[in-house]
Amino acid sequence: MRSRFVSLCLLFALLLSGCAFWQKTEPPPEKTQEQPAPPPTEEPKEPEPEIPQGPLNPLTGLEAGMTENTVSQKPVGVMISNSFGSLPQWGISQADVIFEMIAEGRITRFLALFQDPSSVEALGSVRSARPYFIDMARGFDALYLHFGGSVPAYEKIARERKEGLIAMDGIRDGWEGSLFVRDPSRRKELGLEHSVITGGERIDEALSTLSQDLSRGSDSPFFSFSQEHSAKNGASAQRVQVTFSQNHKPYFEYDPQHGVYLRYRYGKPQMDAWYDTQLAFENVFVLRMPLTDVPGSELHLVEVDTTGEGQGFYCSEGRFVPIAWKKDGSTSPLELFDERGSPLQVRPGRSFFSVVTETDDIIIE
Repeated sequence: MRSRFVSLCLLFALLLSGCAFWQKTEPPPEKTQEQPAPPPTEEPKEPEPEIPQGPLNPLTGLEAGMTENTVSQKPVGVMISNSFGSLPQWGISQADVIFEMIAEGRITRFLALFQDPSSVEALGSVRSARPYFIDMARGFDALYLHFGGSVPAYEKIARERKEGLIAMDGIRDGWEGSLFVRDPSRRKELGLEHSVITGGERIDEALSTLSQDLSRGSDSPFFSFSQEHSAKNGASAQRVQVTFSQNHKPYFEYDPQHGVYLRYRYGKPQMDAWYDTQLAFENVFVLRMPLTDVPGSELHLVEVDTTGEGQGFYCSEGRFVPIAWKKDGSTSPLELFDERGSPLQVRPGRSFFSVVTETDDIIIE
């Protein structure tokens, strides 16, 4: 019995020592301190929109390289031919504002307005003056450049020069050969009457010789510019067509990719051949103004009544709203209002004005 007890004690001791050996050679893994979770990665922020640092073009509401000097000067208005035989035009895609109005024979002409024409390489063809185009130029406090004129236009120029109008004529004022020149290629292809052109360098040089004060009479822009323009929530205006005559029904189609209205004539894009680009505008206006034939005119001259009040439409970003216009006199600014009678909010950018009669067809769809 004693020997069995001793054996059991030895066996128990060996078991205890074996457990101790395992604990020394295979210790339990140490507890590690939990690491904090990494902070969430911040998504990159979109860059803030650039705030214009320079002065704004009073005709477009855009910075576009303007300087304090260029915005303080009077704009320059140039008469441009728009008859079928004068096409293609040069340089008009660079205009800040264009007015299209009826001339004799129900053809139309353009008044192209530039706040700073210095960079325009070539512009034409330059044509003769009409009284109601002078009214529009004066409404923007602009110089008026033309090559010839109707009798009523010359009479108006003579009167209004006493009231501050600066008109520069290539025929009676002697500007042919300096401010205005005849381009040989246009003369050969389009004829003598559509060959007169000018350009930014010629305009700048001519203006530098004038003794009159060329500063603008106001620091304010010509329109109330806002990205939240009045047509923002208007009805659809993907296509805008106006009727000047049976043969002349130009139209605009909205290009949503570039946010502009593209102009078409005779079913084809109306091009600026010098810059090889189609005419495009952020804003399209259609204004109704009374038109009458000049009594006894062998040239079938017309008169457009640009003063008073009237109706029209404003189109931008594929939308349109009815508007009202007001012009108190020849030298008064053209004022635009929304349906509530508040100043029209106009999208910054280039503008085209189609001035039609009170009964001409206007199709907006």
